[in-house]
Amino acid sequence: MPFWDEPYFEAGDKDEVKDKLNRLFQEFAGTFKGAPELGVISANIVLYTFPLAAIYLAVEKKDSDFTLPKLSEVLEELRSTAISEGKVEEESSSRIKVSPGISLNWNAIYLLIASVALFEVIRKIPKSIFESNDPRLSSLLELHKKGVSLDELKEAISFLGRLYRAISDYEIEIFEKHCEAECNNNKPHCRRLGKFGKNWSSKKSNSVEFRHFKAHAGLEESTIEGRCRGDKLFLRYKQEYWEKIKEELAKVDF
Repeated sequence: MPFWDEPYFEAGDKDEVKDKLNRLFQEFAGTFKGAPELGVISANIVLYTFPLAAIYLAVEKKDSDFTLPKLSEVLEELRSTAISEGKVEEESSSRIKVSPGISLNWNAIYLLIASVALFEVIRKIPKSIFESNDPRLSSLLELHKKGVSLDELKEAISFLGRLYRAISDYEIEIFEKHCEAECNNNKPHCRRLGKFGKNWSSKKSNSVEFRHFKAHAGLEESTIEGRCRGDKLFLRYKQEYWEKIKEELAKVDF
């Protein structure tokens, strides 16, 4: 009996209630598996104002049930089942037994709620940026094909933290002045991207410089590629680096 030590049930009800509670816990664990890690990733993205990472995470988890309403629904069903199916027995004038007795780790619950709440901030971004502009955008593969314009990055910034927003604004300004401005030239070139044009390209790099990732608002030049579409610059993460980026963002001491 994984959830309580001494259950008290009316005769014949114990197995039925235990099965129902087991189902609820399994659903709970399945729906919110990986919640703390996703919460840390979301927290770092929101705190340090990483607009491109925010858009990637939002698109990747766009159809996830990892939401506050879903969390509330599961917790409420668990609570109401424990109460409605349980039994109260008086032991003395000052003590009673309430069964089934389920002990919850409230610190873990608070962490879970915080994790979901932080991810809710990220989830708002695709609807705002992409729904009207490109309704087909529904997966990382399509995002990778299209990339993200500087205007879309600016809009994403408005959903994120304010403490480091000036750094993100500055990085976008650098790309506008020195890279996007080159899109009208025959052979566009800038320090951040090297030679680029209508096809995706980037500066050659043998490794990801994550120590500079935070300093450049998640737009560190070894992790990104750029291309021109008309006079607009679009950016994306190198396809093989997104998983590595998430691993770094999942570190509490990032």
